Amino acid sequence: MPMLIERLEEQRRHAESIAEIHDAYTATLAELRRTPFLEHALRVGEPFPDFLLPNADGRLVSRDDLLARGPMVATFFRGTWCPYCAVQLA
Repeated sequence: MPMLIERLEEQRRHAESIAEIHDAYTATLAELRRTPFLEHALRVGEPFPDFLLPNADGRLVSRDDLLARGPMVATFFRGTWCPYCAVQLA
C-alpha cells in the first residue's frame, strides 16, 4: 500500500493535469498570499488552542479530554468533495 505522501503526490499530479483545477488552485494560493492569514496560524511548538466540539456520539469533548487519553492529532476534513481529505482519511 502506498504511503500517504505518495498518494497525495499522485493526487496533486492528477489535479495539475486538469487545467481548470490547476488554474483555480493557483489563483486561490495567490489570493491567500495577499492576505494576512498566516499571521494567525499556529507556529511550530505552540500549543493547540482549547476547544469544545461534539464527538461522533454527540457528546462534547475538549482538547484536554482527548489529551488525557494520549497524544492528539488534529485534521481538517473539508468534505467528501475534497480528494486530498479523502486520501488522508483512507
